[in-house]
Amino acid sequence: MYFKFDPPEGIVDDALLISDNLPPSKSGNSDAVDYEDWKKNGNYLRWGFPDELVSKHFPESKGFKYVTGNIYYHKKPYEVHTDTFQPSIGVNLLIPLEREEKLRFAVFDQRHGGSCVWKPGDGNIVQRGVNTIFNMRPCDTPTVKGITEHPCDFADYLPEENDFYHGLSGSLIDWKPDEGIVFPAVNLHATGIMEAPKFGLALWFSNTFDEICSALKK
Repeated sequence: MYFKFDPPEGIVDDALLISDNLPPSKSGNSDAVDYEDWKKNGNYLRWGFPDELVSKHFPESKGFKYVTGNIYYHKKPYEVHTDTFQPSIGVNLLIPLEREEKLRFAVFDQRHGGSCVWKPGDGNIVQRGVNTIFNMRPCDTPTVKGITEHPCDFADYLPEENDFYHGLSGSLIDWKPDEGIVFPAVNLHATGIMEAPKFGLALWFSNTFDEICSALKK
């Protein structure tokens, strides 16, 4: 379940202006990154995105209920995960900023509450801050809803072995700077195989999926 939309005029320029002129940080608002260390060992960079810019492009008067967000850049694919790291989060809204090579993004039909990550492993479950790490396939996780009995149709485009995605269905979406993507935060999602870094703006709203789609159409 996802919806594509045209990003508000000027929001990509606003985000790129921040990333071009302000140093990224580990948390989005503190602890500036050691670039030499990051070049060797890092994957993920973040920049804060000011609330006033969110209000400019997604005003509350039009029905948007903003929670939090950031600009992000990563060099390796994100694992299968969900993003309800705050209880009020209802939807993920992503706006691609730049693309060096063809990239794909997967939104699965399957659902799970909380902030969770799935990795190949021995079946252990680890709590790391707000994140629950499932070292197992999503289809072997009893609390994942909507698992099918079939292989994933687009597993060839995802970074793990095909069998890891067994039981998952959904959509494989091209990552394009002129197309925003919104979907429920409880839906599992992941980055496809990457041949170049991925750069985007992630915003989380407390709206339901139907509410956010309606607000985006106004």
